Amino acid sequence: MKENVRLTAWVRGRVQGVGFRWFTRANALRIGTLVGLASNLDDGRVQVVAKGRRPAARSCWSGSARATRPGESTE
Repeated sequence: MKENVRLTAWVRGRVQGVGFRWFTRANALRIGTLVGLASNLDDGRVQVVAKGRRPAARSCWSGSARATRPGESTE
């Protein structure tokens, strides 16, 4: 049986105003089995919440955490 998980990540760096939330959304839609949100926080970070099967959640995060993606997230 596949496990459902909830992944919550706080991304910092240059992630606001560069399309990072839209990129994350597009990545989740491409995967197709996730629900969640990406929202700007007052301190400049973006909070990303993804719910779904563990492999899909991992895939979403690994696609969003590369330095060559919008926002230059490296953590």
